[in-house]
Amino acid sequence: MHPDDETVATGEIGAKPSIYIWNSTTLEVKNQFKAAILKGIAALAFSPSGNKLVAAAIEDDHWVAVLSVTGMGQVLCKVKGGRDVMIALAFNNEDEFASVGAKHYKYWKISGGSCAGTKGDQELKMVLNCCEFIDGSCIVGTSEGSLFNCKGSAMGQPRKIHEKSIDGLFVSKEWYFI
Repeated sequence: MHPDDETVATGEIGAKPSIYIWNSTTLEVKNQFKAAILKGIAALAFSPSGNKLVAAAIEDDHWVAVLSVTGMGQVLCKVKGGRDVMIALAFNNEDEFASVGAKHYKYWKISGGSCAGTKGDQELKMVLNCCEFIDGSCIVGTSEGSLFNCKGSAMGQPRKIHEKSIDGLFVSKEWYFI
């Protein structure tokens, strides 16, 4: 969801997938462009300003692309994400974001037309299903019902919250829901 609480981005599966930017109230498509990645869109996230959109690919190298929302999908940076499956993305600020997935946590930094990710500092044996930022900390939900409180690539210790998988996490300025 865009920071305006009205604009949404969705991505397709296919050889050359499109990303659609649309209004959640009217369902009107505001923008549509071909993604800079192949085989399909696994995850999307808007930056805090809403001017950038990060997309993760489904294909084997799980490419990550940061796109300009206002520039018709212009690629700001693109890099191989690695062999780990990515399930969710979240921005911390305009130049930093996180990706999570099957045994995967990476903290990414965007700088001067390139982006680089640093793996989390723990060997993971579980699936990380969702992530959101709260005051610079990345809160990550796992398939084992635990939460991580990550700062950059430092993951902290998991804390068991649920008996079953945490598959959704919602954060607003006033509340967060797991």
